[in-house]
Amino acid sequence: DGNRVGTVPLGPLAFPDVGEKLYSFGALSDVHISYDTATADFQRALAWLKNVDFICICGDLTGDGSDAQLAQYKAIADGASVPVYAVAGNHEGITAGIESRIENYTGHPLYYSFEHGGGVFIMVGVIGGDSVSDGVVFADGELQWLQETLEANRHKRCFVFQHIFAGVTYATDSGYVTEAVCGNAGGLYTNWCWHDTAECQTFEALMKQYPNVIWFHGHS
Repeated sequence: DGNRVGTVPLGPLAFPDVGEKLYSFGALSDVHISYDTATADFQRALAWLKNVDFICICGDLTGDGSDAQLAQYKAIADGASVPVYAVAGNHEGITAGIESRIENYTGHPLYYSFEHGGGVFIMVGVIGGDSVSDGVVFADGELQWLQETLEANRHKRCFVFQHIFAGVTYATDSGYVTEAVCGNAGGLYTNWCWHDTAECQTFEALMKQYPNVIWFHGHS
C-alpha cells in the first residue's frame, strides 16, 4: 500500500578469509530510476561498493526506459568510483527502440562480454516491451551469440548477468502456479509470461550445460 515495511542496514564491506582474492565486483539489479527513493538508493549502493573492481547490473535500470530516465541513470552511474556494466531489463523496453538506444546511456550494446582476472563476464540484455508478453525477451541472434560465447569460454570461469529468472508455469485447480528454477522471491510472480516458453527453455538449458557458469539475475 506504499508504506515502508522495513530497512536493510548496510555495514562495512567485508570479505571472508578464503585466501588471496583474484578480484571483487558488485552485483545490483532493478534500480528503477524514477521510482520512490530509487535515485538515493542507487547512489548509496554505488558509494558502498567503492572498493570493488567494478559493478554489474542485471537490468531494469529505469521505470519505463525513456530517454529522460536513462539519462538520469547515466548521470549517476558515471559518477561511480569504479566502472559500471549494465544490461537492459524488461522495463527499458517499455519505450520502443531500446536495442539502438541502450548504448547511448550505458556505453555498451544490448549484449556483450568482457574479461577480468581470467574470468569472463557475459552481459545479456532483454528487449522488453510488448515482445515480453509474447514470451520473447532476447533480440534476434542473441541466444546464438550467448551459446557461441559460452562454448568459446567453456574452460574459463564465466559470469552471466541477465534480467528475468527462469521457471515453469503450470495450471492447477486453483489457477496458475510458477515453479521457479531460481528467484521468484516470496512467490510474487504466479504467471510470468516468459516461463515455459521455448526461448526460456533454451536459455535455461545453456545455463545447465556449462558447469563453469555462475548466473546472476534480477526481476524478482
